[in-house]
Formats: sequence, structure tokens, C-alpha cells
Amino acid sequence: MKCCSALIFAFFDLFFISRDVIFGFGWEKSGQMKKINKFYIASLHLEEVFGFHCQVVSLTEELPSAGFPEISLQHLRRQLDAYQAAVTRLDDLLSADTLSPLSKQVIAANKERGHAWRRLNAFAKAMKACPEASVAAAAGRAKAVIDKYGNPTYLPQLQESAILYSLLQELRASLAAGDLEGLGIEVWLDDLEAKENAYSSASKKRLAELSSRQVGAVQQARRSADAAYRNLVEGVNLLATLHGDASFADFISRLNVMVAEEKEVLKGRATRRENKETQEEA
Repeated sequence: MKCCSALIFAFFDLFFISRDVIFGFGWEKSGQMKKINKFYIASLHLEEVFGFHCQVVSLTEELPSAGFPEISLQHLRRQLDAYQAAVTRLDDLLSADTLSPLSKQVIAANKERGHAWRRLNAFAKAMKACPEASVAAAAGRAKAVIDKYGNPTYLPQLQESAILYSLLQELRASLAAGDLEGLGIEVWLDDLEAKENAYSSASKKRLAELSSRQVGAVQQARRSADAAYRNLVEGVNLLATLHGDASFADFISRLNVMVAEEKEVLKGRATRRENKETQEEA
């Protein structure tokens, strides 16, 4: 019986693949159905990818559990179970690290940069009431930039890093252009940048510690979770193509927001690396 079930699922998978190849119903050609966007998940650091997987597992509660042929539902459940099991395995291997000294340093550094952002935000808000009109106007421009990025302290840590980097870049560009002249915001920017750098340093040290412990098991668990995620994405995209995307629309939309955020993390890291290389060459 198990052999028959395996053959049925194999045929089901082959049917989907053949359908895309022969009839051209793949996501890249459809253009009408919603799809989960792809990104190079292997480029994420261990802590980043673990946080991403945990969010996706939570989001999978929105996937439909009825309303389709049973074979389609079984196919989805099989991929979902495999993904959840892979993420749980990765969680088990990483959970022993939560009490390490370096983990405590990361937690403390994360709190400090949150405080630094709140001080910067409070300063800009308060200076909008400055009796000197030019200073108040500069404060208004600074506060508008801060508000554009929102409060990053409630986001996952790596997403917070990406937003703080962009915020600091834009505020320093405004400062260089003279838009914030006379405001005296430099000290607050320096404080936030120092706290962000401290968090980044602590996070890298913790990542190195994680990499040195159970390296083989952690790497394999991470690869398995990444592969299971890709399989789930392909499965959802194919089922949405076959049965229509209405039942998957919310899941796809929310996951695409998360994917876009991770792309920004990778983009920010690439930009920082390029800037560092340019400075070293100079």
C-alpha cells in the first residue's frame, strides 16, 4: 500500500512538471496567477535563515486544508509536514545555544540599538518645536525620513539591521546636503551607528560560535530546511496554477513581503561590502 501511495505522489509530481513543460502553464509564462517570488535563500546567514523559516512556518497556518481534490491536499500536506519537520530539527540543534554568553551579548546589543533609535526619534520629534524656524524645519525633514522607515525595533533582528542601515545612509546624505544644518543630529546618528555596529559584531561572533558547534549537523539541517522550503514554494505555486490562486492569495502575498525584506537584507549587505572594498582600494 505504501508503495502504491508513493507511486501516486510521484505521478502527481511528474504530472505537474510535465504540465508546465508541455502546455506552458509555468509561473514564468502565466502572468495572471499570483506566485511566491524566489530568492537565493542560501545567501542568508544562519540566524537570518532560521528566523525566516520560523516566520514561514507560522504563516503556513493560512494555507487551505480543504476545498481541493484529496490528492492535491495530500501533496500539499506532505510538503508542509516535511518543511515543518526540517525547521523543527534545525531549531532543536540551535536551541542549546540560547544560554551562551555570546547569545546574551547579542540580546543586550539588540536592546541598546533599540534604545538608540528611540533617542534619535525622540530628539527629532522634540526639535520640531524649536523656536528657531530653520532648526524646526530641519527637524521636520529628519522626522519625515525616520517616519518613512517606521519603527524597526519590533521587527526580526536582521530586518531591523537592514532598516537601520538604510535610515542612517539617508539621514547622513541629508546631513551632507545641508538639509539638516543647525539641527545637531550628528551625535544621535553616531550613537545609533555605534550601537548597530556593536550588535553586528556580537551577532557575527555568535554566528561563528554556532558554526563551530555541531557544524556538520547544523549545516545539514539548514540545507534540509532550505530544500523543504523550496519544495513547499514550488508546490504552492503549482497548486495555485492548477486550482486558481484565490485560496492561496493571502499566503502568497504575505510571504512575498517577507521575501522582499530578505532581499533588502542581502542587498544592504552587498552594498556595505562594495563600499568597504571601495574604501580599501582608495
